[in-house]
Amino acid sequence: MKSRAIRLTCTYLALLAALAGFRYATRDTYTSLRDLREQESSLRYRLASLRLDVQRLESKSRVKEWAARNDFVVFTHVKPDFAPLGALPDAKLDRPERGLEVSTKWR
Repeated sequence: MKSRAIRLTCTYLALLAALAGFRYATRDTYTSLRDLREQESSLRYRLASLRLDVQRLESKSRVKEWAARNDFVVFTHVKPDFAPLGALPDAKLDRPERGLEVSTKWR
């Protein structure tokens, strides 16, 4: 009975030492994880603000203002301009004397 108690106490102390060593080895993990979470939240906020900026810059009214500043004309307001086409030149079809040749190589 006494040997069993000593053996269990030694096992308990070994497990306690292993847990303490593991905690010591990972002591910086929690602080770095907290820092990474803060960085992630700031990056998510920046991403959201950049998406809003893109939506604002690509809005229809913004594009129309830019087009008006650069002298673009709305397609429906353009007057059609017609010009007569001249006579088309006669196209001579150069036909080969022999027909189409196809060669097939099998691998």
